[in-house]
Amino acid sequence: MVFSTSSFLFLFLPATVIGYFLTHLICEKLTNAYLFIVSLAFYCWNGTSHVMVLLFSIISNYTFALLIQHSIRNRWRRIFLLSALCVDLGLLGYYKYSGFLLSNYSLLVHSSISIPQIALPIGISFYTFQAMSYVIDVYKGAGAIRNPIDLGMYITFFPQLIAGPIVRYGEIKNYFYNRHISLNDYTNGALRFLTGLCKKVILANNLGALADIVFNGKGLSDFSVLMLWLAAIAFMLQLYYDFSGYSDMAIGLGLLFGFRFPENFNYPYAASSVTDFWRRWHRTLSRWFRDYVYIPLGGSRGGASRHVLNLFIVWILTGFWHGAAWQFLFWGLFYFILLTVEKYMIRPEQMLSPACRMLYRIWTLLNVCILWVVFRSSSLFAALRMLSAMFCFEENPLFNASALFYLREYSFYLITGTLLSFPVFPFLRKKYPSFYIVFQSALLLIGTFVSISFIIKDAYNPFLYFQF
Repeated sequence: MVFSTSSFLFLFLPATVIGYFLTHLICEKLTNAYLFIVSLAFYCWNGTSHVMVLLFSIISNYTFALLIQHSIRNRWRRIFLLSALCVDLGLLGYYKYSGFLLSNYSLLVHSSISIPQIALPIGISFYTFQAMSYVIDVYKGAGAIRNPIDLGMYITFFPQLIAGPIVRYGEIKNYFYNRHISLNDYTNGALRFLTGLCKKVILANNLGALADIVFNGKGLSDFSVLMLWLAAIAFMLQLYYDFSGYSDMAIGLGLLFGFRFPENFNYPYAASSVTDFWRRWHRTLSRWFRDYVYIPLGGSRGGASRHVLNLFIVWILTGFWHGAAWQFLFWGLFYFILLTVEKYMIRPEQMLSPACRMLYRIWTLLNVCILWVVFRSSSLFAALRMLSAMFCFEENPLFNASALFYLREYSFYLITGTLLSFPVFPFLRKKYPSFYIVFQSALLLIGTFVSISFIIKDAYNPFLYFQF
């Protein structure tokens, strides 16, 4: 179920909130069980085909965490931790990567292996990483959860079940049994949810419609260079508003039930470098790889060659986490190259000239845009063809009437999306606080009305990160 649908907004969410407060009044100790049940209902809304995978993951990690906590010898603790990680990664590998690996093995050995069509369970990349963080934190000394219902609630909690933020066990364990919801929390949660809803429905969906004209088109030769760049920029903005909008809605929903989730985005397109971009984009994923992969490998310790190897491992895994296809591996590899060059050659943080810093910001955005084309394309070959056409290495015309038509039709979304991807609101809040309150309130009121009208009309409403 998607948050930006009428069934969620007008049926599931109000029923869940009312039921939660009734449960809290009757017996506060049952609230975790209630949230676990409604989260399973949320997951099963459009089908129950993969709910057993989710339940197996909960039971497996619950069992191994208890074995880790109650084991006296470190040798057995390590064995149980590795066993838990093998089960988690085995599930992820089977459902997400087995088809890719078998198809490439078939090409390598020139054989006709039957490739099974395995449906990907929604959200498996996100809830698997949450489960892994739980057993790793227990191994490091965090107390294991004794009630399996509580662990089930942590892994399946519906605001962040499908697409994050990736909430680590240590970050919210204090909220399991000691949650207090104030009127201020409830108000802030509702406003944060509505902000995310407007970003998703008004900006992401309309920008996505423009991007899909090219990315879902039959041939690149039909499009001008201008149209290809419009599609690339539209997708760049769509992905930001789609995913950050979902994260805003998840954070807002968490507040409604007494949970405080970590922030996931901080104006990434305002980044001063590629390194800074990844401090701002999908921050919970970056921190997960930093704390559970990069630092255990040694981080920046051990010399330059070891540091480069650690970066390579992390970024290959990051690319592969996003999808079982060569373009995702290329995407991760290219970010590894950019980050390594920044670290050891360019050092943008040491640039003294404002002009140089501005040029490097533009260079960063250009690389991000190019790599989002790779990310969105159906294959690595398709991505390279589109990039070749974008940089005038093909015979596509520079512009035509069709491109000018779409530029005019989508100019509002492109201009608004570009402006709001930079910290305009924080600037207004700091410089003109009185104006900011009135402006934000009016904008949110109008945006909510427009969003609901789009939802009721059942307009174009995809969600990109469901596939990951």
